[in-house]
Amino acid sequence: MEALLDALRGAERGQLSVSLDIDVTIADIYAPMLDELNKKNAAAGHPTNYRSEDVTNYNWSTVGSKWKGEMDQIYNYVWLNRPNDITLLIDPAKLHELRRHIPVNLVTQKDDHTTAEATRQWLVKHGLDGLDLHILTPGQNRLDMGFRFYIDDNPSLAEKITTRDGKTLFLVFHQCNDYIQEDGKKIIKVSDANQAFDQLLEVIRKPTAQKHRLKGV
Repeated sequence: MEALLDALRGAERGQLSVSLDIDVTIADIYAPMLDELNKKNAAAGHPTNYRSEDVTNYNWSTVGSKWKGEMDQIYNYVWLNRPNDITLLIDPAKLHELRRHIPVNLVTQKDDHTTAEATRQWLVKHGLDGLDLHILTPGQNRLDMGFRFYIDDNPSLAEKITTRDGKTLFLVFHQCNDYIQEDGKKIIKVSDANQAFDQLLEVIRKPTAQKHRLKGV
């Protein structure tokens, strides 16, 4: 917690914005994707029963597939045809409470404008359309966008953030990133995004943070 307090002391509001990832972090995309994969495999004569916990590699190789291929197509299909099966993984009330103190930005990468629009509609459905949404194209790096805090499940982001000063990642647990080591400063491991919201809110509410924190709030 001390690292978070240090970030708050004497900081201006604009310096403490949060990047909040969408896929897997707040939207359970894995469950419907794997359901589609299982259906596809059954139709092809080799039934499978893959579940989210079977995805232990970020490139999907542990479920017999690759992201830039079969699973990429399934990802787009689910966002376009099964958005109601994508479960919201956060408590919106906690997110909106955090937004009262520091800016929170939704950040995601989409290769296709149709899935980007489907994502926007999903956010509207869950009452999250009031947040600023940044849709990145391949090659764009969210670490270059000036955010102070990141809430994300991507192990690659965890590896890269260790070389960046003044940034902290709340790494949302998934089997894909279990090998990443926490240091309590640049990387803080959390069970889900709600826990990241709770930790930030706890620090913001501390008397020492109230004394030094967020000018103009």
